[in-house]
Amino acid sequence: MGSVSYIITLYNKAPFIPWMIKGLASQVGDFDKQFVFVDDGSMDGSLDLVKKLTEGWENTVYIEQRNQGPSIATNRGAEEAAHTWMKMVDGDDILIPYAGKLMKEIAEKFEADAVYSWPFGVPSRVEYTEDMTFEPEPTDEAAIQARYLENTLYEVVRHGWSGSSNAFFNTQAFREAGGCDERVFVQDWALPLRLAQREKIIFIQPLVCVGPLVAEDRMMDNFPQMIHDLSATHLGFLKDNPNLPRKIKWLMYERAVGRAWKWAHRKNGHGLASPYFWRYALAKLRFPVNEVKMIEQSLEAFRERHEVRLPKPHSRA
Repeated sequence: MGSVSYIITLYNKAPFIPWMIKGLASQVGDFDKQFVFVDDGSMDGSLDLVKKLTEGWENTVYIEQRNQGPSIATNRGAEEAAHTWMKMVDGDDILIPYAGKLMKEIAEKFEADAVYSWPFGVPSRVEYTEDMTFEPEPTDEAAIQARYLENTLYEVVRHGWSGSSNAFFNTQAFREAGGCDERVFVQDWALPLRLAQREKIIFIQPLVCVGPLVAEDRMMDNFPQMIHDLSATHLGFLKDNPNLPRKIKWLMYERAVGRAWKWAHRKNGHGLASPYFWRYALAKLRFPVNEVKMIEQSLEAFRERHEVRLPKPHSRA
């Protein structure tokens, strides 16, 4: 029914690019494929290597921009998507050969806006080797189970759903939802949250990607940034949707102040006199508060001893 645009974001990924390109080249499926590479200000020649390894590929777009962060880079790539579907790919991940085909078939069968594979946002870590091989089709048919979540928005908030290389989107739905939240550095959290309101997200079990066993500066391993941005994404969502059900608002608030207290206590040495503890206690007591203000204040826990990056929007002119 439709074809697929693969949106690949790069930032200093040169050591992993040969494997990532092999994953793209291995994609099976009798449908048109577009490859959109967005280099977010790499300083290690990532884009030059990509161009060399994809020389002769048809329907390929290369975008180079100053470093602005993965949220902005992902949205920039999505602007160039020419097909019905978009498959996201991190520059250091390897797609399993059937990834695009399987997710496309499931999305079309269920008329879904998004498909996420297990586990949420955490590709299996493997050591990349020259003789790596993957099955062209899922080997366990019983594991290919697709289902909608009930109470989608609540479940996305409760589980902290995320992911990039394990995600597949309807291009129009992505754009209508507003894409990634460009107020937040990490791109993973906003998309399932924004799309969940449409109640058309599918969950599947087959693994569709793997990540490197060891990778310096891998965003998933930057825990203060990831946890900060999860709460920051919820904060932005609350601001954009002030009429959310009370149950959703309270869950976002309770989870955000809980994360902040645990981080402040375990990593920053805060005790029970800390304002982070009292915000958490008020949440547990169901004491009426301004949820937006409380989440804003909780974000400081992650900035206290760590550098938390923010997007750096620049003109594209």
